[in-house]
Amino acid sequence: MAFVNKKLSISEKKKISDMKIKNPYGNYRDIMEGITPSYITIDNSSNMWLAHCYTHKETLECIEEFIFMYNGQPIPVQAKKRINGKNVIWEISRIDISVNMIVEDHKLINSLVAAFKVYNTTGWPEENNEAVSVICDLGKEDEV
Repeated sequence: MAFVNKKLSISEKKKISDMKIKNPYGNYRDIMEGITPSYITIDNSSNMWLAHCYTHKETLECIEEFIFMYNGQPIPVQAKKRINGKNVIWEISRIDISVNMIVEDHKLINSLVAAFKVYNTTGWPEENNEAVSVICDLGKEDEV
C-alpha cells in the first residue's frame, strides 16, 4: 500500500463526479448530486482512495466527512481532527460499512488508517513529505 495525496485533473474530477457517489451526511450537493473532490489520497495500485467531502463548521467539534473508496465501494466516514504540536490526530467516529464488508473489516480499517496517515491535515500533495506524526484513534483504548 502506497497512498499519495493528489490534485485531480479536470478529467479525473469529472470521472469521480460522474460516479454520483453520495455522502449521506454531507452538505446538500453531496447528498443530491454526489461528491466533487479536487484532491484525493490514493493508492494507485489498488485504486483505493480517500476524499474529503464536507466539514461541519457549525459544531464545536468540526466533524469532517470523507468517502473512502474500497474495493469499488464508497464508504462514508466521519472523523474529527486535532493538532497537537507535530501530531495530527484523527478520531474516526463513524464508518458506514455494509454487512458483506464486515468479513474484510480488519483489512479495510488498516487501509483507511494508512490513507489518513498520508492525508495528514488537508490531503494536499505538498503534505506528502511533511514531517508530522499522524495518529488514527478508532474509538478504542489503543491508537493505531
